[in-house]
Amino acid sequence: MVEDDRDVVYKCLLLLVKTAHYEVARNLAISQLKLKEKDAERIFQKAKKELIRSAEVYRDDEFGLAVQTCRELIATNFKIKDYKTALATRRELNRLLGLYVQSTTAEESEVGQETESATLAAIREHLEPLGLAPEGTDLVELARLAAIKVTEK
Repeated sequence: MVEDDRDVVYKCLLLLVKTAHYEVARNLAISQLKLKEKDAERIFQKAKKELIRSAEVYRDDEFGLAVQTCRELIATNFKIKDYKTALATRRELNRLLGLYVQSTTAEESEVGQETESATLAAIREHLEPLGLAPEGTDLVELARLAAIKVTEK
């Protein structure tokens, strides 16, 4: 990025942050910074990328800070023999680190099974009319036969 270009990108980035609306910021940049429509679009794409990159860095910093804070709280609570709070903080740290397997509710499981059943039914509807095997053939076998047919061509 050229130095002048970088300056304009950062000005546009500030407009994005101040207005919190892409169209408003772009129109302001066109009028205030005397940008052409085509240039504004290109520069705002760069500004959005920079904003996303900055947010990712900030998120990583915040994550590290949260982990460190939890660890300090755990150590402090063990030191003062407040085991209940120390263990609660440890559970929070484990959750933060993603150490727990997410469980699905019965309802979520049902919805997932319904979606899977609908998907399998749709696959069967596409494969059976090809006449690769008698109607009612196992879906896995139908898929295998279809794969063979496709690779033969």
